[in-house]
Amino acid sequence: MYNEQQYYWKWTEEERRSYRSMWVSSEQTFNNVRFVVGALLLNRLVSAINAVRLVAAYNKRAETEMGWNVSVGINNQVNYPSNLTFNFQAYF
Repeated sequence: MYNEQQYYWKWTEEERRSYRSMWVSSEQTFNNVRFVVGALLLNRLVSAINAVRLVAAYNKRAETEMGWNVSVGINNQVNYPSNLTFNFQAYF
């Protein structure tokens, strides 16, 4: 058995205020961490949506700007070889 006089739980008003202050500070910090983590997740989600939107716009623009042009020309003159031309246009 513990000696009640020596090991008795005694709170002074100053100890209660100190404990209450630490507890309130801990609760506020926990709430702040939740808000920060929520903001980070929201930022990641908005960034992913924006990236998808930008890639879709880029791909749509690339489809209209890219093209192929293949032409074959036969030269009737004996001294010159036939022409084969490939042109690829891409605007980035």
